[in-house]
Amino acid sequence: MKAHKLFIVIAFTALLFSSCDNPSKGEFWGETKFFSNFPGREYKSVIMEQTLEFDFNDDAQRLIDNIEFEVVKKNEQDKFVPVREEKIVLYKNGKKCANNILKVKSSEKEVTLGIEFTKEAEKGYHTLYLREKGTSGLDRIDYLELTGGFCVVKYDVWNPLALIMFWGLVAIIAFLLVWHILSRTVNPNIRFSKIYFDYNDGQGEQERRGIGKCYKIVCTNKKQRVSPFYKFFVGNIAFEVNEFWAHPVTIKSGTRNNVRITGLGEFELNSDETVRREPFTITNDHEQKVTITTS
Repeated sequence: MKAHKLFIVIAFTALLFSSCDNPSKGEFWGETKFFSNFPGREYKSVIMEQTLEFDFNDDAQRLIDNIEFEVVKKNEQDKFVPVREEKIVLYKNGKKCANNILKVKSSEKEVTLGIEFTKEAEKGYHTLYLREKGTSGLDRIDYLELTGGFCVVKYDVWNPLALIMFWGLVAIIAFLLVWHILSRTVNPNIRFSKIYFDYNDGQGEQERRGIGKCYKIVCTNKKQRVSPFYKFFVGNIAFEVNEFWAHPVTIKSGTRNNVRITGLGEFELNSDETVRREPFTITNDHEQKVTITTS
């Protein structure tokens, strides 16, 4: 029997490729930015496609029905090994290839070949090759692999929606922290840790502790609470509740060692200057008095 020498020329019909920006050699095929699913934004498969042109000589077209190709890559021992379907999926003209085998008829002039990365594929550069699977049963096929292979890249990236939400959360936290710092600058904590009230009703002095964590003391006749939001965005308030206070009076730290009293209204203060650790007296319109001392 006369031996037939068959030639198959395979070429990319896409525009000129650029080389991989990686020690791996091969013509650049495409890249995939892979991300995990996130509520509201699910990952959609990316198929990197290029077109291959096939040129079978007359003997090949007459004697060959199909040629099967598989995708291979080099292992650490520099040997070609098939690429698992669990990592890279092969497509022909938009349809998934069974068992990741590309079947080409000798009558076909061109095929659109697609590569898809799965979640299990390693990130980074992959240099792949098309290799004839098995043999055609004829004397020889002068093409076993695409010369130099082709390079595809997988990037593992954040889900875009998750990334937006992450940076949005970072921005909110940064804003809250800046606001919190500024609020403590505008409303600094008072510079004394204790305050004593003596309403001259025979019960003696009433001591209030822990007020150093507040930026003011409000004297009132109604029980009040400060919300966590107000504490964070403005500052904490200590309340002194007694029927003596017909309307609210505020006590804060003043300049240097002074104590600042505001909102006196019809109340009278016995001193033009109130100083820390020195008692001062406030009198209401019923001639009732309260003596206040800070420490």
